[in-house]
Amino acid sequence: MGAFVGVPIGVAAGLLLPHDNFVIGFAALVAVLTLVVLRHYPTAFGIRCGCAAVVLITVGQSATAAGERAANVILGGLIGILFVLSVRAIAASREGNEQPTG
Repeated sequence: MGAFVGVPIGVAAGLLLPHDNFVIGFAALVAVLTLVVLRHYPTAFGIRCGCAAVVLITVGQSATAAGERAANVILGGLIGILFVLSVRAIAASREGNEQPTG
C-alpha cells in the first residue's frame, strides 16, 4: 500500500522540487531516518518509496523508473506473501501428521 501512495507523491514532488544536491541529500536523509523514527511500518515504507522516487526524478531518471520501482515492490510483496502462506501450509500439514509419542 505504501508504494501505491508514496511513489506517485514522490514523482510529483520530484518534478516540482529543484534538481540539486540538497534535495537529493535531504530525500536520502529522510528515507534513512524513517528506519528509526517511525514505528508504523506502512507509513515508513510509503515515505521511503516516496523518497526513492524523489531521488530518481531529481537525478534525471524518468517517472518510468519510479513506476518500475513500484512494480518491483509489489512483485516482492507477492513473493513474500506466497512464501509465508507456503510455510504455514507446510507447518500445518506437519502438525497434522505427527504421531503421538509416549
